[in-house]
Amino acid sequence: MARIQDLDPNFSVQAEFDPEDFEFYNIESAPFVIEGLLREEKGFCRMPSAVANQVSQGVSELNWKTAGGLARFRSNTKRMVLVTKQHTLTKVPHMPLTGSCGFDLYAIWDAKEEYEGTFVPPKDIENGYTSYLQLYAHYLSDGRKDETRDMILRFPLYSGVKEVLIGLEKGSTLEAPTPRTQNTHIVYYGSSITQGACASRPGNSYESIIDRRLGCTHVNLGFSGNAKGELIMAEYVNQLPMSLFVYDYDHNAPDAVHLEKTHEPFFKRVREAHPTLPIVLMSMPKSRLKPKEVLRREVVERTYRNARAAGDENVYYIDGTTLMTYCGCDGSVELTHPNDWGLASMAKVLGDLLETILTK
Repeated sequence: MARIQDLDPNFSVQAEFDPEDFEFYNIESAPFVIEGLLREEKGFCRMPSAVANQVSQGVSELNWKTAGGLARFRSNTKRMVLVTKQHTLTKVPHMPLTGSCGFDLYAIWDAKEEYEGTFVPPKDIENGYTSYLQLYAHYLSDGRKDETRDMILRFPLYSGVKEVLIGLEKGSTLEAPTPRTQNTHIVYYGSSITQGACASRPGNSYESIIDRRLGCTHVNLGFSGNAKGELIMAEYVNQLPMSLFVYDYDHNAPDAVHLEKTHEPFFKRVREAHPTLPIVLMSMPKSRLKPKEVLRREVVERTYRNARAAGDENVYYIDGTTLMTYCGCDGSVELTHPNDWGLASMAKVLGDLLETILTK
């Protein structure tokens, strides 16, 4: 039986290159700038492990998954190699390895962040891989071919990353990224959907889509199956610089009773520390709800109504069923996790609200 790569070359992943053509750099060194992640001995993490360890075992382990992390730099290279060591991997049947273990590369062309390609992991990935890309500039025939441009490397959504080396063509430039013109930081707290399940690649998480639309940055505190509204998480969120806070852990609460006990106290803890911070409450992102899920939505709505009744003008609510407006049930993988269509729908609905809030 012939391999699909032999029948259709477009399924082949280009991997052949001469290492002698490249200069390799560790992205932890200047002039690279890393955002959305911290560095500890084990590797990159999303919050201090000492804090994560106090929340729960699940949060402690998921903290090492690098969802929302990215590295920024400038170069005029036309080819690039990525070498990564990964200490934890997620291999599940309903999420591509490109989303759980891969890296996405974007570049700024004509003031717009454009997708350059994905550093694709092999099917048998165990603790890292090497991947090669020919960039868009390689194909240009105009004067932009040798143009130095900002590049953004988006980290895997469901893997633990210990090390990343970037190979740039010898003779090409490497510079610090252009300083961001906006100082808009969004913090997201929630479930596996917040973490990025089941995006086909990191750049298709709904937060990353919103980043590109609004020119903002974000911190991803999505903890798959383990976001349960613990007050220690609220205390950590309160320490972060943020222009806006989005929180949605409806899916991970064991039941409506648990949600009732934790949802409003979590909100109040953040509100006490940030009296005027815009806070967006979202119920479960799902186009059709079961009776028990309707009860959970009512809890989230009650937190919102109580806050508004108390005079809070900086709290907002999104009914999670409206997040699926542009896709319905077809926007999911298995009626729980969104596929790329579902994530794009979420990004559109939430992004419209965030843009309204941030431009007030």
